[in-house]
Amino acid sequence: MDCQLEHVRHSDRGAGRGAQRRLPPPLARHLLELIPTAETLKEVVDAVTNFADHHLGKGVVIAKDSPNFIGNHLALYGVVHILEQVESGAFTIEEVDAMTGPALGRPKSATFRTLDLAGIDILAHVVHNLNLTLPAFVEKMVERKMVGEKAGQGFYKRVKKPDGDSEILTLDPATLEYRPRKPAKLGSLEAAAAIGDLRERVRALYNGKDRVGEFLRATLKPTL
Repeated sequence: MDCQLEHVRHSDRGAGRGAQRRLPPPLARHLLELIPTAETLKEVVDAVTNFADHHLGKGVVIAKDSPNFIGNHLALYGVVHILEQVESGAFTIEEVDAMTGPALGRPKSATFRTLDLAGIDILAHVVHNLNLTLPAFVEKMVERKMVGEKAGQGFYKRVKKPDGDSEILTLDPATLEYRPRKPAKLGSLEAAAAIGDLRERVRALYNGKDRVGEFLRATLKPTL
């Protein structure tokens, strides 16, 4: 922002300048980031915040003048921790998606299906832009064009069987080969499904003395 506003620094126009960042689609998303510069007047920030909050129904966050959305900073930091857990062999891709979907109040696409849809090359670009480091196996996936749905293969790959039916295979991070999917066997997830209140469900899973609790403490705690 400061670079973009360099041409107005010597005029009064800079006092009212700033930027908005809205996650797409802007009409549907609740978050609105406001980015004031060093020269933006406080009353301008207050006026825009008040209008966005009370008239547009947005959740306004005052953001720093840095690359990417605040959501990118939080989500991608967490995603990198998840990828590290998978790289270590502690958890499979299926187990991670079982733990990071509706059980946590998130979409069924969970982590890896979402990354396949978004594009693993896009993931790499944004992570690098945040000065974070991806596990080596993900970098190799990008090199080999295994970048998700648009390439026909990513963390998952759909293939046709000899009988004509389709089958979804799962990536083995250690070999970058695909294997048949393995159902996640995590008993505490089934037990937690009976807890209707999301906060209580997440709390129960997080505090669990099992592999689910271990995973959530390793991946959620750094983002809190």
